[in-house]
Amino acid sequence: MKSNKVILSISALALAVWFSGCKQDSKPVEKAAAETTTESSKGVTEKASDAVKNATAAVKETGAKVVEDVKAAGTAAVAAVTDKAKELTAPASAKAQELIDSAKSLINEGKFTDALAKLNATSGEAMSTNQVSMVDSLKAQISKATEATSKAVSDATASASGVVSNATKSATDAVNKFLKK
Repeated sequence: MKSNKVILSISALALAVWFSGCKQDSKPVEKAAAETTTESSKGVTEKASDAVKNATAAVKETGAKVVEDVKAAGTAAVAAVTDKAKELTAPASAKAQELIDSAKSLINEGKFTDALAKLNATSGEAMSTNQVSMVDSLKAQISKATEATSKAVSDATASASGVVSNATKSATDAVNKFLKK
């Protein structure tokens, strides 16, 4: 659109120059017409060439500026979306981390049931891959500790039962021996 205006302006200027050059009365008409046409043609051609060069340069500058503006707007949009995503996931990750830290301290205290409840509460939270890995690791640790505790209780119960049984038998044998005497 801008280049059309420039070309129209140049054409109007060229016609005005050409008409003003034709009004020289001091020379013979034929010679004056030939010289005027030649001079006007050279001037108009030079002016038109300059105008085209200027218009081309203006279009290139405008196009380059538009490309730069679009790139800058795209970069700004990506940055804004990235910042917003971080802002939205940060509170959720912080809540999950709080639950994980609480579960760790409960595991260290030997409160496996409470720790497992805290870890199960993280299932509704948005977590990073590291947090998911940590939760899985802590659940496995609780499972192993619970199994070890169950086995120890089972073994202790069996041993105590055997000791009580042996003690009862020994006491019964001792009473029976005492009574036979």
